[in-house]
Amino acid sequence: MHNETTWQLPFGDTPELELHAEWGNLTITPVEPGGSPRLELSRQSAEHMRVHVDQAGGAVRVALEPERNINWFGNWEARAVMYVPRDVHAHIQTNAGSVTVQDLLDCELGIKANAGKIELRNVYGLMHLAADAGSVNGREVGGFFDVETQAGSVRLEILDLQPGEHRIRAAMGSVRVELLRGMDVCIETRTSLGSVRNGYPSRQDAPTRLVLSTEMGSLRIDEGSSRRPRPGMRIQSSNAS
Repeated sequence: MHNETTWQLPFGDTPELELHAEWGNLTITPVEPGGSPRLELSRQSAEHMRVHVDQAGGAVRVALEPERNINWFGNWEARAVMYVPRDVHAHIQTNAGSVTVQDLLDCELGIKANAGKIELRNVYGLMHLAADAGSVNGREVGGFFDVETQAGSVRLEILDLQPGEHRIRAAMGSVRVELLRGMDVCIETRTSLGSVRNGYPSRQDAPTRLVLSTEMGSLRIDEGSSRRPRPGMRIQSSNAS
């Protein structure tokens, strides 16, 4: 069901989302209390995009594609906002553009950007993030992390790390991580050509291991403030093994 610029997302008991976009600026944000999960496009974007929404195997699948007769040199933009449950399990892929995720809790995210950036704000959960040519940035994030860029930087402000091994790596680019003060963590750094600066206490036998690596670039780990992570995280330890 949809109108000119809005498409309903018929999630089941476990909200699972599969999203593929050729390009554009995508925002994933929580649905408001009493609201319905949905996809919204600006009116201009809706005139130039084809939207497909269906269900398969319990997941809601969404595809955003340009119209065949689109004028690539025209003055227009592609913007989409998805309103989802906070604990959504989402698999997102975009060929060109940006993905912004905000204010999710106990979510599972698999995000791949071929050419573009990934930005997280106030997100707690299980996160697999990859950018081929672009950056990954996160503020006030926590949970389990598997992050990789091929040609781009990684910047993360982490307030919580679940027990297990976390990997953050950049083939060609810098990695900078700020960790909440007081974490019990073992930090490993690996670089083939670049500098390493670690200002965070590390304990070899800690239950949480953070592995940072880059082939060509710098690594920097800083100690952040003593702010505590938001209560309510419930990431199962088996996810971080």
